[in-house]
Amino acid sequence: MTARFCFPPTLRIRKRAEFLRLSHDGEKVYLSHFLLIYHRRDDGGYRFGITVSRKVGNAVVRNRVKRLVREVCRHTSPVPPADYSIIARKGAGMLEVDAVRTQLEKAFRQVSKGR
Repeated sequence: MTARFCFPPTLRIRKRAEFLRLSHDGEKVYLSHFLLIYHRRDDGGYRFGITVSRKVGNAVVRNRVKRLVREVCRHTSPVPPADYSIIARKGAGMLEVDAVRTQLEKAFRQVSKGR
Protein backbone atom coordinates (compact mmCIF):
# COMPACT_ATOMS: atom_id res chain seq x y z
CA MET A 1 0.00 0.00 0.00
CA THR A 2 1.41 3.38 -0.95
CA ALA A 3 1.05 6.52 1.10
CA ARG A 4 -1.10 9.26 -0.38
CA PHE A 5 0.75 12.51 -0.62
CA CYS A 6 -2.01 14.91 -1.43
CA PHE A 7 -3.30 18.28 -0.36
CA PRO A 8 -6.85 17.37 0.72
CA PRO A 9 -9.81 19.71 0.16
CA THR A 10 -10.25 20.07 3.93
CA LEU A 11 -6.95 22.00 4.04
CA ARG A 12 -7.85 24.37 1.20
CA ILE A 13 -9.62 27.71 1.03
CA ARG A 14 -11.52 27.73 -2.23
CA LYS A 15 -14.49 30.08 -1.96
CA ARG A 16 -14.25 33.74 -2.91
CA ALA A 17 -16.13 34.81 0.23
CA GLU A 18 -13.52 33.11 2.41
CA PHE A 19 -10.68 34.85 0.55
CA LEU A 20 -12.46 38.21 0.93
CA ARG A 21 -13.08 37.67 4.65
CA LEU A 22 -9.45 36.72 5.12
CA SER A 23 -8.15 39.77 3.25
CA HIS A 24 -10.49 42.04 5.20
CA ASP A 25 -9.96 40.62 8.71
CA GLY A 26 -6.51 39.08 8.40
CA GLU A 27 -3.04 40.26 9.31
CA LYS A 28 -0.37 40.56 6.63
CA VAL A 29 3.24 39.40 6.39
CA TYR A 30 5.13 40.88 3.44
CA LEU A 31 7.89 38.82 1.85
CA SER A 32 10.00 39.57 -1.19
CA HIS A 33 8.01 37.27 -3.52
CA PHE A 34 4.87 36.49 -1.50
CA LEU A 35 2.23 38.14 0.63
CA LEU A 36 0.89 35.99 3.47
CA ILE A 37 -2.46 36.96 4.96
CA TYR A 38 -3.59 35.02 8.00
CA HIS A 39 -6.44 34.95 10.47
CA ARG A 40 -6.04 32.87 13.62
CA ARG A 41 -8.41 30.00 14.38
CA ASP A 42 -9.54 28.74 17.77
CA ASP A 43 -10.21 25.15 16.72
CA GLY A 44 -6.53 24.31 16.18
CA GLY A 45 -6.86 23.68 12.45
CA TYR A 46 -5.34 25.37 9.47
CA ARG A 47 -6.22 25.91 5.82
CA PHE A 48 -4.36 27.38 2.87
CA GLY A 49 -5.50 29.40 -0.13
CA ILE A 50 -3.11 30.16 -2.97
CA THR A 51 -3.47 33.04 -5.41
CA VAL A 52 -1.22 33.63 -8.41
CA SER A 53 -2.16 36.46 -10.79
CA ARG A 54 -1.18 36.95 -14.41
CA LYS A 55 1.48 39.44 -13.30
CA VAL A 56 3.57 36.44 -12.21
CA GLY A 57 3.63 34.82 -15.66
CA ASN A 58 1.75 32.73 -18.15
CA ALA A 59 -0.40 29.72 -17.22
CA VAL A 60 2.55 27.33 -17.09
CA VAL A 61 4.46 29.57 -14.67
CA ARG A 62 1.39 30.25 -12.51
CA ASN A 63 0.61 26.54 -12.19
CA ARG A 64 4.24 25.79 -11.31
CA VAL A 65 4.19 28.43 -8.55
CA LYS A 66 0.96 26.96 -7.15
CA ARG A 67 2.46 23.46 -7.18
CA LEU A 68 5.58 24.66 -5.36
CA VAL A 69 3.58 26.53 -2.72
CA ARG A 70 1.27 23.54 -2.18
CA GLU A 71 4.28 21.26 -1.80
CA VAL A 72 5.87 23.54 0.79
CA CYS A 73 2.59 23.89 2.70
CA ARG A 74 2.09 20.14 2.67
CA HIS A 75 5.53 19.47 4.17
CA THR A 76 5.70 22.41 6.57
CA SER A 77 4.47 21.44 9.98
CA PRO A 78 3.52 22.44 12.51
CA VAL A 79 2.07 25.72 11.40
CA PRO A 80 0.17 27.96 13.81
CA PRO A 81 -3.60 27.33 13.70
CA ALA A 82 -4.98 29.85 11.20
CA ASP A 83 -6.40 30.34 7.75
CA TYR A 84 -3.68 31.44 5.33
CA SER A 85 -3.92 33.17 1.99
CA ILE A 86 -0.63 33.04 0.10
CA ILE A 87 -0.44 35.53 -2.75
CA ALA A 88 2.44 35.24 -5.19
CA ARG A 89 4.06 38.49 -6.26
CA LYS A 90 6.05 39.40 -9.33
CA GLY A 91 9.22 37.32 -9.61
CA ALA A 92 7.82 34.29 -7.77
CA GLY A 93 7.87 32.35 -11.03
CA MET A 94 11.66 32.33 -11.06
CA LEU A 95 12.04 30.74 -7.61
CA GLU A 96 13.08 27.17 -6.92
CA VAL A 97 11.40 25.06 -4.24
CA ASP A 98 14.11 25.79 -1.65
CA ALA A 99 13.65 29.54 -2.01
CA VAL A 100 9.87 29.18 -1.69
CA ARG A 101 10.32 26.99 1.40
CA THR A 102 12.72 29.49 2.99
CA GLN A 103 10.38 32.44 2.48
CA LEU A 104 7.22 30.68 3.66
CA GLU A 105 8.89 29.14 6.71
CA LYS A 106 10.15 32.61 7.64
CA ALA A 107 6.58 33.91 7.39
CA PHE A 108 5.20 31.04 9.49
CA ARG A 109 7.82 31.78 12.17
CA GLN A 110 6.70 35.40 12.23
CA VAL A 111 3.07 34.29 12.61
CA SER A 112 3.93 31.93 15.48
CA LYS A 113 5.85 34.69 17.31
CA GLY A 114 2.73 36.81 17.16
CA ARG A 115 4.53 39.44 15.15
